[in-house]
Amino acid sequence: MVTRTTPRGFALPVVILVLFILTSAIATGVMLMRTERRLNDNGDELLRARLLAESGLQRAVGDRAALGLAAVPTANDSVRVTVSDGYYDVTSTILRPAASPVPALILLRSHAVISRAKVAGQPAANFTVSLVARGPSAGSVTWSIQGAWTAANGVNIDGNAGSVSGTDSCAKSAGGTGSVAAISVPVRALDKNGFEGNANKLSGSQKLDTLALTSSAAADSIPINWSSLSKGTGITPDFTVSASGSGFPAASYFTSNPTKWPLIFINNSGGTFNFPNYLVRGLVIVVGNATLTGNSLFQGLIVTGGYVNTDGSSSIQGSLITGLDYKLGKTPQPNELRGNKTTQYNSCYVKNALTQKIF
Repeated sequence: MVTRTTPRGFALPVVILVLFILTSAIATGVMLMRTERRLNDNGDELLRARLLAESGLQRAVGDRAALGLAAVPTANDSVRVTVSDGYYDVTSTILRPAASPVPALILLRSHAVISRAKVAGQPAANFTVSLVARGPSAGSVTWSIQGAWTAANGVNIDGNAGSVSGTDSCAKSAGGTGSVAAISVPVRALDKNGFEGNANKLSGSQKLDTLALTSSAAADSIPINWSSLSKGTGITPDFTVSASGSGFPAASYFTSNPTKWPLIFINNSGGTFNFPNYLVRGLVIVVGNATLTGNSLFQGLIVTGGYVNTDGSSSIQGSLITGLDYKLGKTPQPNELRGNKTTQYNSCYVKNALTQKIF
C-alpha cells in the first residue's frame, strides 16, 4: 500500500507571492495617480503663473503709477507685487537712452511665481513675459497734434454751418505750443475723401493740411495703436461707459472737480454716442461714432474710430482725431458739421487731457 504525503509549507510561498504582486500593483496605481495629479497640478499652476505675469506686464504698460513706478521710465526700475498665492516682479530696463529725435527703447518684463503647490514637494511654477516699448524722445514727451480736427475719414461742412480754427487759443505764456492746421485730411482736393463744404469756415495759419493720399494711409500716419486702444489695452479709464451711455460722469462731477481731466472710455462699437448737454472735459476715447448737439460743450481731446457729427450752438475746445477704424480695415463715414457749433484748437486743454495717459 502506497501512502501519499502532502508537502508541508507549500501554501505559504504562494500566499507571499500573491501578496507581493498585489502590493506592487497597488503601489504602482498610487504612483500613477500621484504622477497624474502632479502633471495636472503643474499645468494648472503654470497657467496661473502665466496669467499673473501677463497681468503684471499690462500694469507695467498702463498702470505704472499704481505700482509706484514713473509713468515714463527714464532709468531702470523694478517692483515686487505680492498676491495671495505668489508674487510677480515688474522691471523696466533701458535698452537705448533717448537722444532727440531718437526715442528710448525700454524692456518691460514681468516674472510671476506661484508659490502654493497642491502636491507636496512640487517646485514653484514660474512664468515670464516681456515687451520692448518705445519711450519718448529726449526733451519732449508731448503728443504731436496734426490739426484742430485730424480726420482720416474726412470732414464735410453743411452749407455755412459751424467753423473750425487751428489758431491756438492757449497763449504761449500759459503753456501754449502754437497753432496747427484747422483740418488735417487725406487729400487737399475738395471731395468726400478729404474736405467738402465752405473753406471760408476754416481759419488759422493753415486751413487744410494733407495727411496722405488715401484714407487708410492717413489713418496709418496717425501715431495711435488703435487696434489695442479700441480694446482698452494699456489704459486705466476713470470712467468706462456702455453703449447705452451708462457710466458717463454727471455734470456735477465736472463742477465739483474743476482741475480733473478724466480718461473716459466709451465702448459703443457700431453705434453712436450722444454727448450730454453740459460741460465735459478730459480725454474721451469712443469705440464707434459720436455726436455733439444742442448746448454740449467739450474741452480736451476726443479720439474715435468712426465719425463725430456736430450740431447746435456750443463748442469744442481742444482737438479731435477721428476715422481710426481705417486702421482696422473698416470704412467709417465722413464727419458732418451742422448748426453753429465751433471747433477751436487749444493746446493746453489737449495737454491737460493727455497728462499721465499712456497709449
